[in-house]
Amino acid sequence: MKKQFFVLLANMLLIFIIIGCKKKEIHSEEAFTSFLADSTMNIKVTTNLSSYYEFGLKFQTLVEGRIVKLGTILPNAGEYRVCVWDFSNKSVLLQQNVIQNQANKLAWVNVSSLPLVVGKDYFISVLANNWNDAYPKSGRIIPYPLVKGNIKILGFAYKSQPSSIAPPVLPNEIDNNFSISGFVDFGFVPK
Repeated sequence: MKKQFFVLLANMLLIFIIIGCKKKEIHSEEAFTSFLADSTMNIKVTTNLSSYYEFGLKFQTLVEGRIVKLGTILPNAGEYRVCVWDFSNKSVLLQQNVIQNQANKLAWVNVSSLPLVVGKDYFISVLANNWNDAYPKSGRIIPYPLVKGNIKILGFAYKSQPSSIAPPVLPNEIDNNFSISGFVDFGFVPK
């Protein structure tokens, strides 16, 4: 009888522990550049140029969260430097090389978590001499801002670079009208 009582007590305790545990909400990663290859855009490939460019997208987050990975999808396989910038003070917050083993196949690298604040201007860039250009099929200008999940894309910019090993430079040549070159991406996890 005493043994049955302890078994019953242990089972009840286990049930209370299971019921009492709060379920932790798990957010999945969001990648924001998938719209570049959707049915509304044409893609043009440019490869093997002698010129290098640092190019990418200015963006804000709509919710607090963090960047957990960086990615590229470029026409040539290779190793590409990706930077996340604080746009207002032009400083690099995160820099990581992404090894893309296959042409035009998205490659990711996990990074130390980088927290992002709502409404703050950031920029993500990649240094490359080959790229995909996304143009609207409608022939119109790109209607910035573009919202994808919890990310608001404010515009595209680029800066000419002398080589693949040039130090990072925040792109300042704004081209918000007709195309987005790249593609550089990140995995964002909302808070």
